[in-house]
Amino acid sequence: MVEYEIFQIIMALSSKTRPLKLVIDTDPGIDDCHAIMMALSYPNVEILGISIVTGNTSLINGIRNIHYLLHTFNRKDIPVFRGAERALDGRQKYAPHVHGEDGFGNVTKDKQIDLDLLSNEPAAVALVRLARENRGELVIAAIGPLTNLFLAHRLDPEFSQNLKYLYIMGGNCTIPRYNTLSIGIEFNFACDPLAASIVLEEFQTILRIITFELTCMMAIPFDMLDKEFLSLKENPNNQKARLFSEVSQFLIDFSKASPTNPEFYIGLASCDAVCLACVLDESIIEEIRHVYACVEPFGKLASGHMISDWFDHFKREPNVEIIANINKEKFYQLFRLCVQE
Repeated sequence: MVEYEIFQIIMALSSKTRPLKLVIDTDPGIDDCHAIMMALSYPNVEILGISIVTGNTSLINGIRNIHYLLHTFNRKDIPVFRGAERALDGRQKYAPHVHGEDGFGNVTKDKQIDLDLLSNEPAAVALVRLARENRGELVIAAIGPLTNLFLAHRLDPEFSQNLKYLYIMGGNCTIPRYNTLSIGIEFNFACDPLAASIVLEEFQTILRIITFELTCMMAIPFDMLDKEFLSLKENPNNQKARLFSEVSQFLIDFSKASPTNPEFYIGLASCDAVCLACVLDESIIEEIRHVYACVEPFGKLASGHMISDWFDHFKREPNVEIIANINKEKFYQLFRLCVQE
């Protein structure tokens, strides 16, 4: 109870500071839903737009899902931008086994959803415009494949310089003390390896990377989910808890069905929520590693693999900040925003 009261005080103080100007670039799957619910619930954040990219599900499913989420929150002030329908090489890689056929745990696939928030402005054009209009202040949370970011970069070579930060949920790095993914390729980078490679190589801003390994370290235990999250759906006045429960169940079931996989079996790994938590409250970040990192764009076996040069093999200046550890209890407090009225 004391920790919760302290968290509420911090939230109140944050509401008195200058608002965070945020754009979320997303492929709306289940963990994207968690991340965006947190952002919508956090005080003093000005969400200037949400751009959609193909990834966890198709582009049209992603557009439908984000409208379903924004309508539930009654946030018709946030524009939605249509982004890339496929990767730069023309491929489309989805994850229906993790996120359901519609990307939202099969919650939206049979629903009639009004796409009234969809802008005529393409995502890449909108990203360039918003970065120019908010030069030095705009933070982008990239929680899907990086195709839209690459396209914005090609439209305007100064795009990345106009950003304050770019947070990326993506990549694998084999963080010391958590070595189970010594050879691993994270989904977002695997969906568009060329885009990821160029963003890391050419962007001229602070790139903060939240890797898959870190998100697994922050998995929410199943018993905590049952007691503090899923049980709240019984309150007929708590729309957020009902939305969380109905969308999350597919991913929870998937996680529980992987008992031999230590990354999933300990609880629900909501990857994109970890990224948004770092964006919303930098105080949760406990360790940052400055390193040169690159992504294999074309490899036959390792396309999308991120190489973190921990031992200075390439003799290159660091180009990314890999967030190696965060405060787990603070993350849990932020994650509770998904269901708190």
